[in-house]
Amino acid sequence: MDVYNAVHCKDVKETLLALDIDDSMELWLEKLCETGWSMPHEPTPYEEACRGFTIALISPWQKKVCC
Repeated sequence: MDVYNAVHCKDVKETLLALDIDDSMELWLEKLCETGWSMPHEPTPYEEACRGFTIALISPWQKKVCC
């Protein structure tokens, strides 16, 4: 369990950029946009109460292949 807890703690520190999940997602979107990624995202229809959303990640190399 010590190894699991250490790995989990490291993962959380490296993946959560803010305590609030919405703020963390916004920071990740900004960070990825700065490195050439595209991220179309929008609220999922009829899931406003659950704060659902749809996101697509498009890497720079994928944009080159498609466009």
